[in-house]
Amino acid sequence: MWETTFTIITTTANAVVGQYHDRMPVILADRDADDWMDPRAADPLALKRLLVPAPADLLIATPVSPKVNNVHNDSPELLEPAGQTLR
Repeated sequence: MWETTFTIITTTANAVVGQYHDRMPVILADRDADDWMDPRAADPLALKRLLVPAPADLLIATPVSPKVNNVHNDSPELLEPAGQTLR
């Protein structure tokens, strides 16, 4: 029986995320994601080159409500910016 699962792989934080935490999820470009998911990769260890921080200009830090810190809160309003966008 198959079970769908996922794993979040982390790396060191880039300049944007580093203001808040020392680690961040690896973010792959579409082409790199295809390489990562290819079960026929000739040299799977060579794929470690993909496990790097995303470019800082790819991300935008946006303040949100402190309500996001409570797992009991689950509504679209949690996605609304709560202040000035930071870079």
